[in-house]
Amino acid sequence: MNRFVYVYILLGGVFLLVTCEDRPNCTHEPDAFCPVLEGDIYIGGLVNIHRVTVVTDNSLTEGPIKEKCLDPYDHGMFTSLSILYAIDEINAGTFLDLKNVSIGYMLSDGCRSRSVALRGASDISTGECGINETPIAIVADTFSGSIGPVANYFQLTNTPVIAVWATSVEFTDTNLYPTFFRTVPNDNHQADALIDIVQSFNWTWVGALATDENYGRLGIAHFREEAEKRGICIAYEMYLPTVIDTKSVTEAVDLLMNNPNVKVIITFINSGYEVAKIFKECDRRNVSKKIWVGTDVWIISRIFADNTYYNVIDAAFGTSVEEVRNEDFWNYFLSRTPNNTNINFWFNEFWEKTFDCSLYSENRTVMNQECWSHSLEEKADEFRTYIDFTTYNAVYAIGYAIYDIIECSPPNGLLKDGLCPDVSQLEQWQLMQYLRNVNFTHHIKDRQFMFDENYEVLARYTVYDWKRTPENTVKIEIIGEYDKSAEDGNYLRMNNSAILWDGGTSKKVPTSVCSLPCKPGTRKLHDTKQPICCFDCVPCSSNTISTNEDQSECDKCAEGYYSNDENTECLLKELDVLDWSDPGAIGFLVWSGVGCILTFITIAIFYVKRESEIVKSSSRDLSMILHVGIVFGFLSPILFIMSPTDTLCQLRISISSVLDSLLLSVFLIKIYMVIQIFNRGKKGKTMTNLKIRLKRYRLLIVSMITGFQILIVVLAFFASPVKVVKDVTSSTKTTIVQCDTTLITFMWNDLFNLILIVVCFVFAFRARKMPHNYHEARFISVVMTFWIIIFLVSITTHLFTVGKLQPIIAIMFILILYTLILMMMFLPKCYLLIVAQSRQNSEPPSPKAVVVKSGHRNFATSNETLSRESGVQDCNSSHNEFSTHL
Repeated sequence: MNRFVYVYILLGGVFLLVTCEDRPNCTHEPDAFCPVLEGDIYIGGLVNIHRVTVVTDNSLTEGPIKEKCLDPYDHGMFTSLSILYAIDEINAGTFLDLKNVSIGYMLSDGCRSRSVALRGASDISTGECGINETPIAIVADTFSGSIGPVANYFQLTNTPVIAVWATSVEFTDTNLYPTFFRTVPNDNHQADALIDIVQSFNWTWVGALATDENYGRLGIAHFREEAEKRGICIAYEMYLPTVIDTKSVTEAVDLLMNNPNVKVIITFINSGYEVAKIFKECDRRNVSKKIWVGTDVWIISRIFADNTYYNVIDAAFGTSVEEVRNEDFWNYFLSRTPNNTNINFWFNEFWEKTFDCSLYSENRTVMNQECWSHSLEEKADEFRTYIDFTTYNAVYAIGYAIYDIIECSPPNGLLKDGLCPDVSQLEQWQLMQYLRNVNFTHHIKDRQFMFDENYEVLARYTVYDWKRTPENTVKIEIIGEYDKSAEDGNYLRMNNSAILWDGGTSKKVPTSVCSLPCKPGTRKLHDTKQPICCFDCVPCSSNTISTNEDQSECDKCAEGYYSNDENTECLLKELDVLDWSDPGAIGFLVWSGVGCILTFITIAIFYVKRESEIVKSSSRDLSMILHVGIVFGFLSPILFIMSPTDTLCQLRISISSVLDSLLLSVFLIKIYMVIQIFNRGKKGKTMTNLKIRLKRYRLLIVSMITGFQILIVVLAFFASPVKVVKDVTSSTKTTIVQCDTTLITFMWNDLFNLILIVVCFVFAFRARKMPHNYHEARFISVVMTFWIIIFLVSITTHLFTVGKLQPIIAIMFILILYTLILMMMFLPKCYLLIVAQSRQNSEPPSPKAVVVKSGHRNFATSNETLSRESGVQDCNSSHNEFSTHL
């Protein structure tokens, strides 16, 4: 076996030497060689075999400026082999039969340089590669920075250029680049994918580093535009030279250090080598715990696979064009050696760089057997991240366009009048017309392939994550995908559970925010001078809440609800009404009960003593009306304790005003009787007719006055009805429920009562100088005085109080008034009926009067004087004409 390997290597070396000797221009310099394959139709390939261009002679003394390509580029080799493999597969008719039409190729190195790429384009199109044929289309692996001049160059001959790696959005404009196609999505889609990744982790405060060219500036511009729509802010932006120098690296790291709260860095940098410079400086200056989100240019670059200085990275994510592994090509690639490819000079440099060895001695005459003995299988894991699918698709798109031309028959052609191109004399513009309309089912993914109106393909990306290995190296793994064709709109799908943070030691997602999220109960307050992601958290105002984090506005509580102290929940407001369980209500009910009991006691005393002169002289029928009115007056607070309704509100004021009219009518008759009896007795006139008239009409008068008030109440119900109103704004924690009684309502219902009070007060004032025999008139004057005070004060306070304070004041004044009436009108009589008469009955009769002291007054204990002192009106006791039977 060892002999066979040795012979195989030896023959390969001889083949290389012979091949070079047979070509007079062969110098083993990578930029002096154009691999070619003869065919009926030619495809040009512009690939980045090297990544650095240096000027070797700028003197202009022996010729023009000379440039040299250095540093073999792994990705360019991968692309080159993809072109060769796809063309070989088409020519073999494996998946596509071109009917004996073969495809050839001419390849040139672009060296990631505009000038070298243009020179390569010129070599391909002008026969400098040794074949005097013009390529029908160009497959370009050059990056966005150098593809523009190349596209413009081939636009002169209407040659379609299919880019397999240039993603800058500037090439979407088909007016500027009408011959430009690409099998990769533009950077706008990649920026959208990066935004989705950032948003999926709730990061809102990010930094941005980009290359100072169209790729970097346009990528960041679109990222910024879409990020603002989603509430993501860019804390800073920095644009770096295409080849980053030491000063730029230092400034970039200074920026990272000056913004420690920016944990996430978005990068649109066009080379992994330039990113590596920043990582090295971060490591040197101990800048760690950063999360890097990158694009396909560097996120899958092989240069990061075997380095150990990336402890500065907390995590790294990125997207690259959809990874579709073609296993046949993969096996083909791994089987390549320096003696079995058509691009030996390029491949040799690639081989030597990959295995860090030399195939030949310094004079290139002796082969290094150890270097030849390697196999690409050894580096399979390192190369697995490279994508061949976009290049493979580009070649097959050209192949299917040629197939459509071969199969074309008039009048189904795409040219004028339905004509078809002649494949033997095919022109570039004719192929471009068919490329625009190419549509085929892919034999690998079993899905449709076509170009859209911008000559691009649907955006599909693979999402990668960097994992730290036990050896402290980087392992690039697939953790998700981004598919713009997803019908549910959920374009990004990631396996977040597979992600490790903090150098692979934690599953807790780090935060990167300008301001910490506002807790429930607060809202975000933005400063117009700061980015939208920077804000203060202020408590929600009264009666508003926030239940989620980061609410911009607080939600107002519904009517009848209020916010708790933390402003996180709306609570039902308590009704501000006088409840049965309220201590004040209980006290008023006790007061009412005692008042009713005392009233019933006086009724009982008056009934038992109904034949006594005191009772008779008090007008039993009027006294009974007073008793009934007082009882209902003591019971009326019940209406004020119950929860108010429209009906109850109307009953409150109506019943109170009717009861007032009933009692005032009795007082009016009583005081009028006192004045008339006194005046007639004083003039010595007979009072018999007056006695009869008053006795006959007094109940009628009471009924008329009360009935008139009832009529007023009915009219008031229609003119100014009383309704329940709920005030939910005046109080924070209570809903004020009250009767909407206005001054007009009181005037309607109580104006007549006010007139009666004034009349009674005037009559009582006239009776103020009567003898002590007419104490009842004085009692009435006291009652009227307090009544008018209570009436005015109660209305005034009622109009300026709210909530349950209204019924409390109303009940208090009602109870005070009826207690005063009971005390002034009946308690003195009861005292005389029980206490004074019991003393009189217990003493022996005497012709002399017995004086009973009560307070500072003397009461004659005779029946006649008892009647007078109790308030009984007797103006002519000697004749007893009027007596006490009023």
